[in-house]
Amino acid sequence: DPPVTIVAHELKASYAFIERNFFLTRRYWGWELAFLVYSVAGALSISLIGVEMGSETLLLSLMVGAIFWNYLSVVFSWIAETISVERWEGTLEYTMMAPIRRSSQLLGSVTYAMLYGLIHTSVIFVAMILFFPQLDLSQANSATVATFMPLGSFSFVGIGMMAAILPLLYVERGAQMTFVVQSCLLLVSGVYYPVEVLPEW
Repeated sequence: DPPVTIVAHELKASYAFIERNFFLTRRYWGWELAFLVYSVAGALSISLIGVEMGSETLLLSLMVGAIFWNYLSVVFSWIAETISVERWEGTLEYTMMAPIRRSSQLLGSVTYAMLYGLIHTSVIFVAMILFFPQLDLSQANSATVATFMPLGSFSFVGIGMMAAILPLLYVERGAQMTFVVQSCLLLVSGVYYPVEVLPEW
C-alpha cells in the first residue's frame, strides 16, 4: 500500500479509539458527572483558602494550581486506566488482536484524554469565574497557558502509559497502585508550591 493510504488507515484507527472512548464516557455519564462535581468542589475548596487569607495572589496561585492539576490528573487517569477499562468492558483481547499499530491506539487514547481533560477543566474554570468574580483576569497570559498545558500533558502521558501496565502486572492491586502513582505525582508536581520547598531527599 502507498504510504498515504497506510497513514490514512492508521488515522482512522486512531479516530475509532477517540470515538469509542466518547461512547464509554456517554455510557457512564453518571460517574463522569459525579467526578466532575467532586473536582469542582475540590478546586473551589482549595481556592477558598486564598479568600480566607485575604490574599488575591494566593487565590490566583491556588486557582491556577487547581486548574492545572485537574487537567493533568484527568489526562493521567484516562491513560493509566486504559487497560483496566478494557478488562472491565471485556474487550482487552479484541483490542490487542485488532490489525492496527499500537501507536495508533495510543494516539487515539491520548488525543481523547487531552480533549476530555480540556472540556473537564473548562467547566472548573467557569465555576471559578462564577465563584470569584472579583478577580481581574484581563492581564492573564493565554499564550503561556496554551504552551504549558500541552507540555505538561506529554510528561504525564508517558508516566500514564507506564502506570497503565500495572493492572496487567498486578491483577488484584494494579488499579490501586495507579492511584498511588497519581497521588505521588501531585506531591512532587509543583502545581500548588515550588518544588524547592520539598525535603532535599
